[in-house]
Amino acid sequence: MVSRKFRASPVKVTGLTPDLVPFESSLEEDLFFLLRFDVREIASYGRPESSIPWCDTKGQARTYTPDVVIRYRDTPARPGGQVVLGEVKPDFDDTDSIKSRLPFKETDEERAMKWAAATNFALLNGWEFKVFRESEIRTPRLRNVKFLIRHVDRPAPASDCALILGALKRLGPTPMNQLMHQIEADRYKRGSLYPALYTCIVDGRVYADLEIQLKNDALVSLAS
Repeated sequence: MVSRKFRASPVKVTGLTPDLVPFESSLEEDLFFLLRFDVREIASYGRPESSIPWCDTKGQARTYTPDVVIRYRDTPARPGGQVVLGEVKPDFDDTDSIKSRLPFKETDEERAMKWAAATNFALLNGWEFKVFRESEIRTPRLRNVKFLIRHVDRPAPASDCALILGALKRLGPTPMNQLMHQIEADRYKRGSLYPALYTCIVDGRVYADLEIQLKNDALVSLAS
């Protein structure tokens, strides 16, 4: 059972992802978009099921629950898989606003102590503790993911995907708009094939650089 309590808030964005993972800020929601999209790398993500004990500068016992636990798949990049405990933080904390929501006033030193306890806890379990900053989350990749993620659960027909893959095999790396013109001259029929292209990007059969904004003239190719 998840130890942290989640309630609706008039000052924070709260809700559930399609996987029923609760979030309590728009930044957390954005990270969860990225995690849900990376199905080939990530086996699961959710809220940690237990809290981590630590002591503040006065020696008082506290507990800390990170924002997310991520379980990676066994891949060449992560042999044996990996588990990461994560904390989600904006680049510049609104300290007064944050302190007003905490049951006690947390100093920078105490935050460092709390995160050190989480790092040790992770190491003891063979895991990793990581702070996910806003600048790592809110990138062009996030904008692309928000556009493409609908195709994770609603893939296009296999026959349409076969047209895309066959054309790329024949043409090699090609801008998206040129690729679609090569496949279908009729603009209305061509428009109906775009979901197949996006499906192939999502499932990794077609490569597109998602670190830059995905436009109609973006270069796509068969994944290696």
